[in-house]
Amino acid sequence: MLKAAMMLVCGVGWVISGCAHTTEDTQVNLLTNAVRFSDNVKTWEEVLTRHVVMQKFDYSCGAAALATLLNYYFQDRDTERHILLDIEKHLKDFQFEKREEKGLSLLDLKQYVERRGYQAVGVKLGIPALLALRGPILVYLETEGYEHFAVLRGVRGDRVFLADPSRGNIRIPIYEFAEAWPGIALVMGKKGFGTPQQYALAVDRKSPYRIELRAARQSLYLN
Repeated sequence: MLKAAMMLVCGVGWVISGCAHTTEDTQVNLLTNAVRFSDNVKTWEEVLTRHVVMQKFDYSCGAAALATLLNYYFQDRDTERHILLDIEKHLKDFQFEKREEKGLSLLDLKQYVERRGYQAVGVKLGIPALLALRGPILVYLETEGYEHFAVLRGVRGDRVFLADPSRGNIRIPIYEFAEAWPGIALVMGKKGFGTPQQYALAVDRKSPYRIELRAARQSLYLN
């Protein structure tokens, strides 16, 4: 995936920056004609934040999105806090103060994963390229003057699936995503990792589109 993406590099500006919280299963007992059934039902919040590292600070969307990608795709344990501390260690005080004001840059994130032994490249992609991706990527978004980072999990039909550090797991129309995405992404790879067929961030091709709505209704009725 990284090799293919590198062919699409188109002068990404590395100074780009961006930005602006799981529980155990609920045990539900159902009684029908004196027969007892037990089922594990996840709350709406659990569905929303499953496999997503939620940002703890206004400026930390980049660190949280990167931690999501490392943990739930590369199976490499990391935290938002550790990423922030490492980046801070490699910057001067006034530089990190600027990051706290405006958010981390794409270059900050790239350099961090390179220090961890990854290959990383900033790319400029078009919407058609997303359909050919075989794994998640970190994307830079701009909405109403708000700069942000999220993980693009994949595309299904006319919907883009995101693991968003401020909103959790969301699904939006492609046209809406295209309006917010200037085409900039960080694509990562690691020697010997390959391209896994199964991973936590994968979009479930078999599940119904309205799974979020169903989970929300379950949460309302069963909590």
